[in-house]
Amino acid sequence: MQLKKFFLLIVLLIVINEFSSYPILSENKIIGHIYTDLKANINKNELNGYILSLNQIDPELCYLAIGSVNNFELIENLFLDIGTELKNKNFDFVIFGNLKTLNKETTDYLNYIGKSPYLISEVLYRMIRGFETAGIVPVLKITSDDDTKVKNSLKNRAGAIYTYSEEINNLDMYLKNNNVYLKKDRILRLPWKTETSFLKDSIKSIYENSIILSGWRKDNSKLLYRKINFTETKMITYFSHSVESLAKEVLDGKKLATGKITW
Repeated sequence: MQLKKFFLLIVLLIVINEFSSYPILSENKIIGHIYTDLKANINKNELNGYILSLNQIDPELCYLAIGSVNNFELIENLFLDIGTELKNKNFDFVIFGNLKTLNKETTDYLNYIGKSPYLISEVLYRMIRGFETAGIVPVLKITSDDDTKVKNSLKNRAGAIYTYSEEINNLDMYLKNNNVYLKKDRILRLPWKTETSFLKDSIKSIYENSIILSGWRKDNSKLLYRKINFTETKMITYFSHSVESLAKEVLDGKKLATGKITW
């Protein structure tokens, strides 16, 4: 009975690992893998990429919180630290980003940086700089619904950058039939790394600087945890329970809001 349980556990682990990664093919040869799980066992002798999931970095972290921060250096520092952590786990590149704009009909708004194409491009540019400084190659995730103004603005800021898609085939990398195809002569490794990460402090700074005041009518004003407000009623949006007391002080008028409305 114990042997059977052990066998089933091994099979389960194999299945989980299989579905948490995609082989990278270049010129019909497997040269590495792209992973969706930070805890996956990876082979440091091959090319390794990671599809960024912010809630694997921190359960409350989201693009909307990051886009709400006024100080772009804090964003760049955060992604330098995330990149450092990835490099220390033997990842070579990271797939990330959302180039779509937020609107009132958006339901998964936490996954959006904001509604302004120029804000989105600036935030993405800071992410790119942070990753590159850490020695991680940044790769933008592209979809068919991306905003053209975001793409053009980012191109003006960052120049050429590698791209990946699960929908479009004529990019540097694309997913098809559970394989990732990489165009020839794409270099997805950087020869440097940073040794020290201040990730916890950087995440804390993001939460402390993304407390948002919206609306002006004081009737029924309240705190909103990870929610946005389109009404005239005064609301304070915050993104982590760790800063709830600070958000309450903003609601009570004892402190100023630290973040900006991006919706």
